[in-house]
Amino acid sequence: MRYEVDPETDVAEWAREVGGKNAPEITPEEVADMASSSGITRTGLSKRIMEQIGCNKQSAYRHIRTAISKKKLRESGELMFRNSE
Repeated sequence: MRYEVDPETDVAEWAREVGGKNAPEITPEEVADMASSSGITRTGLSKRIMEQIGCNKQSAYRHIRTAISKKKLRESGELMFRNSE
């Protein structure tokens, strides 16, 4: 079997179509803004993130970990708070 190049095909467009979607993004600051002043559980925050950007649970928790590592969010017991700088 032989394949030939089709000059009508836009290879870059084809790659975008079959390449899958990029994960929705949110900044650590935006994650921290979702935490109320009275605190929010990690589960509650992950649900807010999923609703806001339409990501899955694993991505939401990754965004929370990133916000914590960037010192935008802090944990106290079971609650998450915006880190006051």
